[in-house]
Amino acid sequence: MFSIIIPTMFKSDIIWKTLMDLSRVDVVGEIILLDNTNNTKEYKLHKLVHVLNGENIYVNPAWNKGVEISRFETICLLNDDISFDWSLLSGIERFLDDNTGFMGMHPQNFEDDYGSEIGLHRTTPFRDYRSSRGHRPEKWGSAIFFKRENWDPIPDEIKIWAGDDWLFYRSQKQNWCLAGLKCEGTQSKTITSFDTTPIIESDMSHMLRFIREGKCDNYLLHTIWDK
Repeated sequence: MFSIIIPTMFKSDIIWKTLMDLSRVDVVGEIILLDNTNNTKEYKLHKLVHVLNGENIYVNPAWNKGVEISRFETICLLNDDISFDWSLLSGIERFLDDNTGFMGMHPQNFEDDYGSEIGLHRTTPFRDYRSSRGHRPEKWGSAIFFKRENWDPIPDEIKIWAGDDWLFYRSQKQNWCLAGLKCEGTQSKTITSFDTTPIIESDMSHMLRFIREGKCDNYLLHTIWDK
């Protein structure tokens, strides 16, 4: 049974359909909607837990808060601007065995000519000389699946970026990429709706500090952030 955790500012056109569709899925136990606006009206829907934050607390703190209040052992951190065939969640849940850390999306799932005819499966991340855990692919963090016991709270200092990196590059178990399903939607619509540059620069500065303190693999080596 899943706790689905969705931070939102309601910038996505599909968020309401997503909530309705997920509420009808048997393996979804609850949908925790972290409302990062100044909205004061609580929305009512079967399985919905609407959390009124009163302001934009940003995605990483919202993930932390959602996991903290969630009731089920299997968790999905879900972007509010993507969707896929939610009936596949039962198959996805079976991939989360005791040896699995975190499982995110394979970038091929977002390609226009990529269908689900291959069948749902998981692949290991590409090898990367910077980390024994491999390379976190682009779009991996648009949907992240895991068991509660593997959760690693994201530091308060990082707000928007690098939350998925924190989980991926610190995991003590094998991480995976989920493939074989077609994802729809416009990724990162919320993050492009306001100027995030100062926050991102601050996030990456903190990540560099954590790396230098030995808290995370140096996945930023030889990148623009390696200063």
